[in-house]
Amino acid sequence: MVRFYAFWAINDRLDRERLFTQLARFREHGLDGVVFQPRNYPGIPPYLGPEYLALLSDLILEARRLGLRFWLYDENGWPSGTANGEILKLHPDWGARRLDLSRRRRDDALVEFTAPDGGYACLYWQPVSGVDPFQPEGGRLFLELVHERYRRGLKPEAFEQIEAFFADEPESGATWEPQPELAGVAGSSCLLAALGAGAREKLPLLFFDGPGAAEFRVHFYETMNDLLIENFFTPYRAWCRRYGKEFTGHIKGEEHPCFQLPVVGSNSRIQQAFTLPGMDALERFPGNDFFPVQVASAARQFGSGRCLAEAFGGAGWGAQPEDLERYLLWLGRHGVTDFVLHLAQYRLDTPAIRDWPPSQPLALPWREAYAEVLARVRQALSGPEPERPRLVVLPYRALMRRYTAGELAQTNIHDGDHFPLSAAGRLNAELLAFAAGEAPDFELTDDRTWAERGERAPDGRFRLGKRVYRELIRFLEVVETPAWELAEVPDNALLLESAGRRAVRRHRVRWRWRTRAQACRLEFADEVSGLRLNGTPLSGPELTPEQQTRENVLEFTTARPLFRPFVYLRGAFGVYPAAGGFEPGPVTRRPGADLVAAGWPFLDVPLRFRARLTLPPETNRVRLSGVAAAAARIGCGEWRSAWCWGPAWTVTLPSEFVGREEAFELELAPSGFNHFGPHHYVRGDAPLISPDQMVGRRNFADPEEPSTRTWDRAWRFVPFRLPRMLVCRGDENQGEGDGTQLR
Repeated sequence: MVRFYAFWAINDRLDRERLFTQLARFREHGLDGVVFQPRNYPGIPPYLGPEYLALLSDLILEARRLGLRFWLYDENGWPSGTANGEILKLHPDWGARRLDLSRRRRDDALVEFTAPDGGYACLYWQPVSGVDPFQPEGGRLFLELVHERYRRGLKPEAFEQIEAFFADEPESGATWEPQPELAGVAGSSCLLAALGAGAREKLPLLFFDGPGAAEFRVHFYETMNDLLIENFFTPYRAWCRRYGKEFTGHIKGEEHPCFQLPVVGSNSRIQQAFTLPGMDALERFPGNDFFPVQVASAARQFGSGRCLAEAFGGAGWGAQPEDLERYLLWLGRHGVTDFVLHLAQYRLDTPAIRDWPPSQPLALPWREAYAEVLARVRQALSGPEPERPRLVVLPYRALMRRYTAGELAQTNIHDGDHFPLSAAGRLNAELLAFAAGEAPDFELTDDRTWAERGERAPDGRFRLGKRVYRELIRFLEVVETPAWELAEVPDNALLLESAGRRAVRRHRVRWRWRTRAQACRLEFADEVSGLRLNGTPLSGPELTPEQQTRENVLEFTTARPLFRPFVYLRGAFGVYPAAGGFEPGPVTRRPGADLVAAGWPFLDVPLRFRARLTLPPETNRVRLSGVAAAAARIGCGEWRSAWCWGPAWTVTLPSEFVGREEAFELELAPSGFNHFGPHHYVRGDAPLISPDQMVGRRNFADPEEPSTRTWDRAWRFVPFRLPRMLVCRGDENQGEGDGTQLR
């Protein structure tokens, strides 16, 4: 059963009548409860003082009378962990710091070194807002200053009625103000001490590649993750369990792994600490599908199965019922059960009108329809839980090995929507693409969690926490695109196109050699006669170098009038752009990734490449990431895989070809469009090509605007590219598990 809560922003002095009135209206508008959030609270009466707690007690008991659940937000503002600034007043030396990079000399440099470009670089402590999250006693003091005041100061029956405490955006401090000039990572003397002896000298490896960088980065981010859990999340969970409360909320940077790494490490591990895991999903339209699946997975594996989303904040005053319904259904179908609707403003003054609007439901012009929207969502999500028979193990350690500290500055720190396509970023994009979809049939975890807590059950199924699965998908590693070399030079093709605008029998085509002419042959789609090359009659299609010049003109006659008949020059050459057309030239045996630009724009047979690769042990499936072709397959020795194609681009490998260096072959088949066209059609490889598009005549398949030309002089091709990287997986399929919760 889904539940809906008002994220109630208390931004004015507490007034009993206004509070009780709004509480009743939340019930009328279909909500199940409220999250009481001091937000821009003016301190009247003083926050957590006796009068504040007395009035809050009465409000909680009124919620009980109305049948509303009541949750408490754990701060006056956010992020969680400062106790409204009291911790820093008690311990000024607990202020958070970040380890920032500078290319200028500084007196306070912690580490000085020579950057890979030969220039000076140093790392220094940059004070940032907030409390050092790595302080061993910080979490416990926070609980004493906030949660214990609620426990002792509220009426016992009111405290008993509180269902959950909500923590908002705790993190490592990597995104706290001020932002770094170049790059920065989470830091404090506590974290540095936990990293162990010699860590200080290795810190530059977080920013630049070098010997030992991969190993140290994994150690750094996993240690950071462990300390956050140990110092904040673990004591918080223990306190909530002691007093029968849910521990809920969400972290900063949860949207995808490359956003999580510098902010918290692995969110899969953080979510295990919540009793009711959560996420922050703002804006009007659904975002990436990864993070709701990740949060819901942790809830089913290690919790009650319930999880929350702080939802729809910033959707704007123009948001309509259809927008809210679509958004909630997206989250619900990905596993979210509890929706904290962001944001219900206690007082709708000018700052509140501008504060991540809309203020819902009380200030919406369509608030009378709000309960019906929620009712429709309840009904749509009331069915049985879908089967999720697959467990996907995410390669956080592979990401850590590749991630450099400067990447956070290139990431959108609102929701991670933009991130650099670095070595880590490309793998990150693969994981997001894998997780995309409206009805996921899988759950997620990270590699460390699986290694420590996963197991194969006696019946052959795979078990993690309370869940069992039939199939295990392990993302192991990525192999960056090697220097693929052509295994052989196939018969290439150059389309020789006449320039005529109407159907005729006599035709003339031209080609120009980029270098010295070589042996080749002519290929005609039609019966022709009267062949003449540079004014000399030809007896057949075979051409010697001596018969050709730098500039060549071929004349021939077709049996019937034709518009631009298909004529190709065939041979062991490359084809390259030149002066509005193309010309043959020497083949590049080690081309770049773009095979059209590398000399194969009109190719109509597969290209074969070879490279020596070492695929990680346990690899049995490889995805060709970034490839563009019609189909592909991989070979090794006498063995050849089955052909694969998009969107999966995945082949299965025998075990004997992994774990050591092998000579692999890759075959890529090009698109038929590149050979036959219509290359000059303005819409390129359109989904509907009739005979008219092939010759440049307008018909029903063309855009309706009469001024739009259907043909022009530009050449168009379908992308034909080598893969950027090989994504290695170790998949297993065993037993008859149904992906349901164990009893």
